[in-house]
Amino acid sequence: MELYLNFKHFFSAIFGGVICIVYFTFISESYSPNPQNDNTQQEHVTQTTVPLCNSLASKSESLKKDSLEAEKISELEATVMHLQSVVESLEYRLELKETIKTELAKVNTAVDKINKAREQIDTALQGAEWSEAEIEEAYPAPFDRYVKKTKGTLREDYQSFQVEPTNHEWAFDMEAKIRDFFTLHEMAYLVEINILECKTYRCQIGVLVSEPEKKPGKRIFDQMTLEPWFIFQTHSRVSILDNNIKTVGVLFFFEGLPL
Repeated sequence: MELYLNFKHFFSAIFGGVICIVYFTFISESYSPNPQNDNTQQEHVTQTTVPLCNSLASKSESLKKDSLEAEKISELEATVMHLQSVVESLEYRLELKETIKTELAKVNTAVDKINKAREQIDTALQGAEWSEAEIEEAYPAPFDRYVKKTKGTLREDYQSFQVEPTNHEWAFDMEAKIRDFFTLHEMAYLVEINILECKTYRCQIGVLVSEPEKKPGKRIFDQMTLEPWFIFQTHSRVSILDNNIKTVGVLFFFEGLPL
């Protein structure tokens, strides 16, 4: 019995030793350096690093190109904006030039009308005398008394106005604007239009006034000269007095370009 136990222990010891030898051999082989594996790993690293470097270089070059292209685009955009500004300026100048040409054509047409009207006036007034009867026919009282007393250039203006040809379209439109302005004014209740006539480039208006101390005729006319349609360059205003030196009316006479 004792011999059997000793043999069993001996066998167990031998078997354990074999197992230990096999185990350490396996572990040693697993962790021992392998030149082939090192080369393989180095080759793998090289194969991974080279394409990465190439990729980074390619991206860097691409970024440089993108930067240059962005600068060129920025320069082109600035050039385009400048050219657009130049074009807009030229277009504005062309529009302004066309506007000036149009307005100049209107002025030339108006001047031609005035010159033709003056030629007709000069022809009609050659050697003509203006009698008091003709004045009374042209101007109702109390305006006739004032006109009879006029002399020189002022009298010639009133007389020439009587023979001035009439541009009916322009005259009708201007008379309507003047009448409307007077009648719609806040002081209209203090004036009464007694004379209102336009011809080719001149108009005259005579108003009877009440409460002359408030100067309704002057105030209405002065405000009317600020209207955009009032195109008269010269105008005169005369107070009409009665026998008691009291203002009973105002006579306005004005001329300009019939635009």
